[in-house]
Amino acid sequence: MTPPTGDDAPAGHVDVLIVGAGLSGIGAACHLRRETPDRTFAILEARDAIGGTWDLFRYPGIRSDSDMQTLGYTFRPWTGAKAIADGDAIREYVRDTAREHGVDGDRALGAVPEIPARHPDAAARPTGGRRYPLQPPAGPEPRPPAQKLP
Repeated sequence: MTPPTGDDAPAGHVDVLIVGAGLSGIGAACHLRRETPDRTFAILEARDAIGGTWDLFRYPGIRSDSDMQTLGYTFRPWTGAKAIADGDAIREYVRDTAREHGVDGDRALGAVPEIPARHPDAAARPTGGRRYPLQPPAGPEPRPPAQKLP
């Protein structure tokens, strides 16, 4: 997990941890990169690919139920031919956006953090410079990528 900026950040520390490399996670990373370049961040993604829902579900006919002018990013407007886009087009839109904004390498794919339900600091608010260690678990291989149905 390599933070995109801030070489002075302590090893293993990031200012912002984004969970998920789907439409929202990539959007958040792009905004952080553009609006607060002094902040470090990392994206944790349980799957081995960017795209979230649009990478996971690939059954025939999957598409958005919202128009892409509303669902898409304000900083990278949708230019596709269909306002109600299919899953493949949305997945490519998310991946292309990540690549164009340089956030496609800022993730730990296959990493699922485990946070105990009864963490000793569970009642404390994460303020005042507290840091909470978060490490990908050692163990089984990450989940296999989604299979396209015939």
